[in-house]
Amino acid sequence: MGSTTKAAFEVSRADGEDGSALRFLGRIQFTEAAALWADVRALAVPPATRLDLDLTQVEVVDGGSMALLIQLRCELASTGVPSEILVPE
Repeated sequence: MGSTTKAAFEVSRADGEDGSALRFLGRIQFTEAAALWADVRALAVPPATRLDLDLTQVEVVDGGSMALLIQLRCELASTGVPSEILVPE
């Protein structure tokens, strides 16, 4: 039987003239790593000329989850897609 628990985070893709961004909301924790990875991998397609990871609306992100996001950024770079991780100032 599947879980009916809602994830503590949300992620969506915003496309614009200068590229795209994955926008995250909520709490990103490694206990939800499988859902995080599935969501970001699905939203990264189709490829963009640029794909930033916007964490400006995230309450908490732990080290394990951050490692997954850095891995995504590295994969994007290896295909020639520039990407920055945006954090609150």
